[in-house]
Amino acid sequence: MALLMPIFFVWVFAQVEKEDADRIITDYIRLELDSDYLLYAYSDTLSGQVSFFTWEDTLQANNAYAYFIDEAPQANWSHPCRYVFVDKGTGHLNVVNADTPPKDAYQWSLLSRKISTQSSGEFFNFSEAKLPRQNAVTMPENSYAVIISGGGNLNSNHIRYWNDCSAIYSALINVYGYLEDHIYVIMSDGTDPAADRYDYMEDSYDSSPLDLDGNGTPDIQYAATKANITAVFNELSGKLSSDDDLFIFTTDHGGSGSNGVYLVLWNSVLFYPSEFAAELEKVNAGNISIVMEQCNSGGFVPYLAKESRVVATACSATESSWAMSNGYYDEFAYHWTSAIAGVKPDGGVVDADTNDDGFVSMQEAFSYAVLHDAKNETPQYNSIDSHLGNYLTLSGIEGCVTSMFDNQTVSADKEVLGCSIESTNVVVEGGTKLTLNHLTSTTINGPFETKTGAELEIR
Repeated sequence: MALLMPIFFVWVFAQVEKEDADRIITDYIRLELDSDYLLYAYSDTLSGQVSFFTWEDTLQANNAYAYFIDEAPQANWSHPCRYVFVDKGTGHLNVVNADTPPKDAYQWSLLSRKISTQSSGEFFNFSEAKLPRQNAVTMPENSYAVIISGGGNLNSNHIRYWNDCSAIYSALINVYGYLEDHIYVIMSDGTDPAADRYDYMEDSYDSSPLDLDGNGTPDIQYAATKANITAVFNELSGKLSSDDDLFIFTTDHGGSGSNGVYLVLWNSVLFYPSEFAAELEKVNAGNISIVMEQCNSGGFVPYLAKESRVVATACSATESSWAMSNGYYDEFAYHWTSAIAGVKPDGGVVDADTNDDGFVSMQEAFSYAVLHDAKNETPQYNSIDSHLGNYLTLSGIEGCVTSMFDNQTVSADKEVLGCSIESTNVVVEGGTKLTLNHLTSTTINGPFETKTGAELEIR
């Protein structure tokens, strides 16, 4: 929620010129901020009353110079920021505290910045990766993925979002053997050659490269619009069956406003959890795994959680998510990608396979990312079938280990979990419930008695 706060500096002018206003805002930042920041100036001269649009609010300025301060450049939106208006007649400042950037990014230019010293970094390279599919159920022809990175607008679409998507895409292709035409990439302005991403370290703009895995062919197919998301999920609804698995990855900005949390698409369009849930309902995949990097992503979990789904997010419903200190990737996405790929950019081996069964499950990847996430964010995880995440990988359900439930008398409520379950010679006493909770199948091979008042559930 925007809050108007007048600030008064001891400056005396007959008429404040732009150079004077720049000095005033520089003094203001020197006195008010001791952290990293990006300072933008509105490019047009304002006369009379002018409206400014953020992702959520409309701000008014009258006969003033306008500035925008990003107070946390390494955090994804939403997070604290300020709009500062310097009165042309008096030099007085009106400060509006907010948490989302301008919609009309092209009208704002970088005036100054303070960025902490960045450590060096390297990029993922999976070209020599080995495929871990030896016991997986789902083959490449049954594996699908959707990658979404809205970016917001030109000044908000940081290069790290492209890097996140490139790493995920390359891992799917080179580590897990996904087919190129089974991966749908929905990113910023799509195939438009115009500049659409921003490097705030270099204060430079370019057009997102369409080739995500370096093989020379374009991989980005769609601009990040609601219409394109709908079109992709409509197509998937006609393709996928219970034999297929779907992986979904989202990155860039999120937020929380009067209508709840959201994911930001291109041109600062807000995409809400109820809209995302409606798209997922179209898809008849056997299993769906979802990883969300954007701010406030934990607020999507109650809408997306469902049987046969595993959901992981970088932060809670009330938190920002953060870039790595070197700015190359987002923190949670970097560690999650390292876990599922088994390697870091510097070539260091990552062993997230804690049970040493030869696969990295969704639960193991999440646990590794949480353990190594050093930023002020609280990753969230949901698997309604609690054991699904223990078996589900990016190459489908792990080679099934059968749980044997034999020669038992059940006299208290009991749940048996297993990838597959076989049972024989079981008696369920009256007044008790036995739940056989499997991922693939339950087989009753011999005597099995449920006495009067007993309950058996197989799911």
